[in-house]
Amino acid sequence: MKDSDYDEHIKKYFGTTTNFEREVSQYYIEDFATNIDNHFDYSINQVIGELKEKLRESELQFNQNWVDEKKCDSDDELVKYASLRMMLNQDISNYYEELFALFETRIIYAYKLFEISIKTLFNNAYKGDKNFSGLYKWDNLKELIKSKGINIKTLQGYEEVNQLRNVSNSLKHSGKSVNESIVYIPEFKGKEILSYNDLENFYNRIDVYPVEFIEAISSIIIADLYEFDDKKINIIARSLALRMNKETATKLSKTLLGLYE
Repeated sequence: MKDSDYDEHIKKYFGTTTNFEREVSQYYIEDFATNIDNHFDYSINQVIGELKEKLRESELQFNQNWVDEKKCDSDDELVKYASLRMMLNQDISNYYEELFALFETRIIYAYKLFEISIKTLFNNAYKGDKNFSGLYKWDNLKELIKSKGINIKTLQGYEEVNQLRNVSNSLKHSGKSVNESIVYIPEFKGKEILSYNDLENFYNRIDVYPVEFIEAISSIIIADLYEFDDKKINIIARSLALRMNKETATKLSKTLLGLYE
């Protein structure tokens, strides 16, 4: 499509470039969360499935080998079965360690992806405004939501994302130990050391909530940028009036209205 044809197309459906650009920006924010892809999950699911199957087979073989070993009636057979049992035991231990590492990485990656997504959302919504540059950091995000008169704890997915944040930090700093920051989490209650099953159960419960939480934040951004009631308009008008004279205000008004022509 030629540039001239494109401009006519925009004018036909949106009236002005301003209307078009506003609609595009708003749609981007509204649809942002649905386009978040956890690529690590896609690639790791098969590996986890294969390791679980190897673990299951090794445990079955270990148990059967133990039964057979107790039936041995010669030194050579006893050594052979005992040696196999040692190797199977080591394989089983390694599979548990590998599965723990995969779920550990999965959780840490999930929270990192959340931070990346929040940073991208704010950078695009507010067009690089430096006041919003550090909002992917948890405490800064909480302060922003609070400044909008909203209790962040009421947002869909807040509790689960906060748990994800705490578990991610705990895994990075405390490893398998259950410290005070995660002891309250349902899957970890009453435990001192985490297993891969604990991490898997936790992840399966919370994995959809980062997207839901980002959807809730997107709605707040939409309201902040694109919704204007009388109170909000008066606040903006007074703020500008305190910084410009009537002549400048008239010029601004004409320029603003001109963008809709």
